[in-house]
Amino acid sequence: MRHLLLITTALVFFVYFVTANDFAGANSYFLHTLSAADRAAVLDAMQSADMKLLRVFITRVAAGAKGSSAQAVDDLETVAGKVIHFQKTSLYHEFSSVGSYDDTILTQIDVLASEAHSRDIKLIIAMHDRYALGCWDTDAYVAKYNLPVTGCVNGVPDSSVFYTNTNAIADFDNRLRHILNFQSPTFDVPWNQLSDAIFSFEIENEGTPKKFYHSSIILIK
Repeated sequence: MRHLLLITTALVFFVYFVTANDFAGANSYFLHTLSAADRAAVLDAMQSADMKLLRVFITRVAAGAKGSSAQAVDDLETVAGKVIHFQKTSLYHEFSSVGSYDDTILTQIDVLASEAHSRDIKLIIAMHDRYALGCWDTDAYVAKYNLPVTGCVNGVPDSSVFYTNTNAIADFDNRLRHILNFQSPTFDVPWNQLSDAIFSFEIENEGTPKKFYHSSIILIK
């Protein structure tokens, strides 16, 4: 299966070429966070264009992201912080909650899956965003494993520890397992059985460096 990027805007459109049928889709990684009216407008436009796939990410989204109606939502595994007072000095300490899951974002995506399903559109779900590893964002794995951070100012940081450390790999496997076993409140089945509404899962958006990791697709049949 190969794809062709057609337009790069708030929505990225692509076409999948398969043996029997050709069909188009869109990449809108935080559509699940938008207002109900805005989600409906996008999905209706996709349906009118006969699009069949919508790709979203499980990653932290800020309120009003890219000037949209986005509601702030944390990643599945969050980074938190607290002020520690010590001998007249206040220190800010950031800590990781890797392995502690907040399903708010999964519930949002589940609602979107139901809305898309009613328009004959299925989701592709990227279960992690590589650019949250110290590039456009710093997620819980950055905090736990002290990964380098560039803010994407001086390029994408070297996150090889994330891809090679056995503890990080085990943590990430647990994340994937949690997502795949998430019980859909809308469809009343775990996501790994939700082929009616989910086309596939992507282990990570643009996983790099390639010598350590290759993005993979898990098809739901």
